[in-house]
Amino acid sequence: MSEDVRMTAWVRGAVQQVGFRWWTRSRALEIGLLGYASNLGDGRVQVVAQGSREQCERLLDLLKHGDTPGRVDGVTEIWVSRRTATRASPSADADRPGRRAVRGATTRVHRTCVSRLRFRPGHG
Repeated sequence: MSEDVRMTAWVRGAVQQVGFRWWTRSRALEIGLLGYASNLGDGRVQVVAQGSREQCERLLDLLKHGDTPGRVDGVTEIWVSRRTATRASPSADADRPGRRAVRGATTRVHRTCVSRLRFRPGHG
């Protein structure tokens, strides 16, 4: 079995107020992933999923090419190994407002999260 990873994906398009987060939650639970889907203030949906790389790739493929509610114009993702994510080390970007650094990868932290829908297998 492959190492666990954390995938963060930002989905652009008409993906809010169309059931996209619930659809994502259902697909993620079917695959067996942990995580959440959040509406962002700029109209995107942020999906954070944790599991095996194969499981996360399945969800990412569904986000990009599946029969999703609404309309997906594009998906941007980053990958972090679970081991790295739990041992995140600060960097020069970590002390900049709105930035979080995780071992070589700096990602924008969106403080304008409108709502978050968690998914966790066995907690339907």
